[in-house]
Amino acid sequence: MENSLLKSVLEICKMLNKHSVEYLIVGGTAVGFYGYSRGSTASNGSALGKHDLDFWSNPNLEN
Repeated sequence: MENSLLKSVLEICKMLNKHSVEYLIVGGTAVGFYGYSRGSTASNGSALGKHDLDFWSNPNLEN
């Protein structure tokens, strides 16, 4: 995972943690943390020139 993307993800996680949000990092971003680089693709399979960050959060009122 490239350095600027890693910094962005860590900053987002820092803010979510600060507010006690229950969340998961999913998709290619999560895969990148395990060392496998997988770029984002459009629905037609072509490579996108930008990052796609996917987070899931617990959809309850307390969260």
